Amino acid sequence: MTKRDENPYTPWSDLGRELLEEAVKRYGHPVHGRFCLCALVTKGCRRRECIKLPVFPCNLLDHPTRLVRDGVTTAIISQPYDHVLQGDDIATARAFCADLGLDLRVSASSWYRPGHTVALVFTKKGDD
Repeated sequence: MTKRDENPYTPWSDLGRELLEEAVKRYGHPVHGRFCLCALVTKGCRRRECIKLPVFPCNLLDHPTRLVRDGVTTAIISQPYDHVLQGDDIATARAFCADLGLDLRVSASSWYRPGHTVALVFTKKGDD
């Protein structure tokens, strides 16, 4: 075990790995690359479709991960630091998501620096 693995607050600590494994079981495997919330709204992230979507109202997409099952994006999980969340950020984000037909779930179970970040789980309405 390395010194990094001994700290439960590093991105890839044992706790972080367990939380990622839970997300993978629930939503599918992570996919890397450029994407945005339109991956949940449309068939994928295409620049011309992104332009048509309203701009996300607050800077909550930090350390994002797109999760895919059977070739379909099932969730986008963002993991912003808890200290950057401002008063109405979550309410504003929920209203934004409702307009796009998305749900937003907030969880303290984040694998990126557990204890310092929160998980914002974006899914299509009714898929979670």
